[in-house]
Amino acid sequence: MQIGHLGRQDIPELRGSAPIAPSAIPIKGMDTIPREMTVGEIENIAEKFAQACRRAKEAGFDAVQFHGAHGNMINNFMSPFTNIRTDNYGGSIENRARFMVDIINKARRLVGPDYPLMIKMNFDDFVEGGLGKDALKMP
Repeated sequence: MQIGHLGRQDIPELRGSAPIAPSAIPIKGMDTIPREMTVGEIENIAEKFAQACRRAKEAGFDAVQFHGAHGNMINNFMSPFTNIRTDNYGGSIENRARFMVDIINKARRLVGPDYPLMIKMNFDDFVEGGLGKDALKMP
C-alpha cells in the first residue's frame, strides 16, 4: 500500500480550504498559495500517516510505501525550495527530514519491528534552490 499526502499540490475545491505545506511557497503558474502548517498540524499529519500504515497492515497489505516524491508532502518538507521554515522542521537536512523520520518512528511503534516500511523519494527537484545532490550533503 502506498500512503501519501498531496501537500501544497492539494486541490482547494476538493479540500475545502487552501492546501497545507511546510511553507507558504506557491506552485508556479497556479493561483493558490498553500498555508504554512503549525507544529501541531505537522505532528497530527505524521500521526495520520502512521495510523494509515497501521490500518494497511490490519487490512492485510504486505508492506507500506510512503510517497515522499514528486512534490508530495514529505518531499515538501525535504526540499529547501518548498521548506523555508526556521523551526525544528526547517533549515538543515536533519531538520527537513524530521517530518519523515517522525512518520517512520510513529508507524514503527504501531506496526512492530518486522513489518516492511519503505519510502519513495526523489533526490532532485529540478529547480534552483531545491532538493539536489548539494542539498543532501551532511555537514
